[in-house]
Amino acid sequence: MRLLLVAVVLGSLRVFPLPDVRLCGFLWLTGQACPLCGLTRAVAALARGDWGRAIELHALSPLLLVVAAVVFIFRVRLAGWMWAVLGAAVVGYWLWRW
Repeated sequence: MRLLLVAVVLGSLRVFPLPDVRLCGFLWLTGQACPLCGLTRAVAALARGDWGRAIELHALSPLLLVVAAVVFIFRVRLAGWMWAVLGAAVVGYWLWRW
């Protein structure tokens, strides 16, 4: 059932283009991108097979999509240190991008 749900969501991202409107409240309030800005559009680009655009929008999008798939579909519990490393990578990328 989870695999079917993921297939439907990714299929809809492939069919329906996302608008260029940014929905990030942090961006609206501060004018600066948050650590996850561009991730939704990057996942949509990955669903369409546009890896270059996805990496342009958020360089960690392929990694985060794989982690989300492993956790959501296969119900693998990541250790605390793995979440810490992933969080540090996202924050580090955000600081580099900022």
